[in-house]
Amino acid sequence: MWNEDVTKAFNHLKRVMTHPPVLALLDHNKLFCGGSGCFKDNMGVMLMQEGHPIAYINKPLGLK
Repeated sequence: MWNEDVTKAFNHLKRVMTHPPVLALLDHNKLFCGGSGCFKDNMGVMLMQEGHPIAYINKPLGLK
């Protein structure tokens, strides 16, 4: 069901996807920079080129 909460979430998603940092396209001719981090029970990894994010993933570690 489409309601006001869904409309707010959809508009937020549109804002996030159209303003920096938006994922850049991969260029195999440029250097890659990778990084990772952990916070509590999550781990994240990011791939970047020239300061722009190319790909990222954030996953729970399943620790209790």
